[in-house]
Amino acid sequence: MARKRNSQNQQEVKQVSVFESLSAEDFAASGAGSTAEKGEGLRILTDFADTGERYGIIRLVDAEGAPLPGARFAGRKASTVATSLKQALNSKDAPESIAQVKVMSKKGNVYLLNEAVDA
Repeated sequence: MARKRNSQNQQEVKQVSVFESLSAEDFAASGAGSTAEKGEGLRILTDFADTGERYGIIRLVDAEGAPLPGARFAGRKASTVATSLKQALNSKDAPESIAQVKVMSKKGNVYLLNEAVDA
C-alpha cells in the first residue's frame, strides 16, 4: 500500500520569473537583435570577393580582446560566425566567385582569405 504524503513535509515551491526586464540599450548591446538572416553569409562572402582584396577581417573584439558592442555580430563567438560562413561556402547557392575564399577564426575575430587574388 502506498504511503500518503504529509503536506507538512513538502517544501513550499516559490514561483520564479523566467525573465528579467532589459532596457533597449542593453538589448542592442547584447547583440540579441543581430541574428543573421538567410543568405547573409553568402552576401558577406560575395561582397568580400567582389572587393578584389586578398585579406579581410570581421572584427568582433578590439585589440585587448574586449567585445565590440557595435559590431555586426556583437555577442557572437568568432567560431560561431566562422562556422556560419563556412556553411554558406558549402551551400548549393554559393556563387563561383567565393569558391576560393577561406574562413578562419582566431583571437576572437573572423579572418577571410581570398586565394583567387595573388599576394
